[in-house]
Amino acid sequence: MREWKLTSRRTLFESAPFRLREDRLVSPRTGDEAPYYVMECADWVNVVALTDDDQLVLVRQYRFGRETFTLEIPGGVVERGEDPAIAAARELREETGYACGAIEPLGWHEPNPAIQNNRVHSFVNNHPPVHIATRLINAKTVFKNSDTLKIETQWSSPGELEINVGADFQGISSRFKDGNEATQQTNDTTFVITYLIPAANEASDAASVLIPVYAQTGGCRREEIRALWIGLDNTAPTIVPVLNPLPSSVTTDQITVAGVVDSLPAVAIFKDGKRVATADVGAGGEFSVPISLTPGPQEIAAAGRDAAGNESGHSAAQTVIYVTAGEVLIPKPFRPGDIMTISHPIGYEHVDARLLNIEGGLVREWRWDQNLNYIEIQWDGRNGDNARVHSGAYLLKWEARFSDGGSEKHIWPILYLR
Repeated sequence: MREWKLTSRRTLFESAPFRLREDRLVSPRTGDEAPYYVMECADWVNVVALTDDDQLVLVRQYRFGRETFTLEIPGGVVERGEDPAIAAARELREETGYACGAIEPLGWHEPNPAIQNNRVHSFVNNHPPVHIATRLINAKTVFKNSDTLKIETQWSSPGELEINVGADFQGISSRFKDGNEATQQTNDTTFVITYLIPAANEASDAASVLIPVYAQTGGCRREEIRALWIGLDNTAPTIVPVLNPLPSSVTTDQITVAGVVDSLPAVAIFKDGKRVATADVGAGGEFSVPISLTPGPQEIAAAGRDAAGNESGHSAAQTVIYVTAGEVLIPKPFRPGDIMTISHPIGYEHVDARLLNIEGGLVREWRWDQNLNYIEIQWDGRNGDNARVHSGAYLLKWEARFSDGGSEKHIWPILYLR
């Protein structure tokens, strides 16, 4: 059999799990040249581990490709320069909390050589693994105000394991939502994690609430749960700051947020719901706080702070768009309902945007005929006939004309996961 001739090669998309490559090859049979696409992936490992009572160790985790929870044998990616056997033992420990003795290789295979270039190495343990679970050794809670809960926890875990800490809100979801801020400090095998959790307004009506706090190692289903009674503090200030009007769009990455608040010593500034700055209030109640912006739109609001650090409700949010030269933001991976943004300070007079499949077929198209310096494209994962498309690689073909008479053309790769 004759080999195919490679004429060119380029990278279309790169992220942590893989790199998407386009090769142009000439068929030895027909002489035709065509593009072919390859996912460059690191090697994988998986481990068949049996306990001393012949129970198979499995991992239950959510898989975005299948859009459901799956039950799998432990496994993961081989790090660069890592021996597959060491990677297998590491993945078993990280995902399940089990440390195995000796393991034996079962061999390797190529999972999908049509479009991938990696191998899967399989192993089996020949000694029952020992479970080395993470455990909670201390927990403190402080309820800062009527809309933010602070939990400080300390955990002990063998080895250098990544620990995910959160709170289980099932059954009390009307009081609390998912946590949105966490800080972690580690010293060898001891982890101290502070967790801030936003609470709904009706939480302030209760004297206390029971929250199960948990920790996990990686994608592990094994976890330690400690139920904590959280006392609720109803002393948050009621005075809300008034913000001065902000510009609708700017071309610099900083903006000054100013306003006035009565009878409070400080304010906190929030960007898209997250606290980004605090500042003292002047004698006349005025405040002025510089904050950094990220490309695209963001909502800015402020809250008053009393001397104890309790915060009031937020002021009415104002939207500011930071416009950068030729900035393109496409989520990686892209999921149904996600938004891609394109901006330019000159402004677009006319834009044609076409979403193509990897063979060049039209999937969806958008058009604008007005002077805009910021464009959002929200794609629901459906084609022009309103049918759902498959996960995979797509291309966004962009043709634009500027208000000053210039033009530009681009093609951007998109990895879509349904």
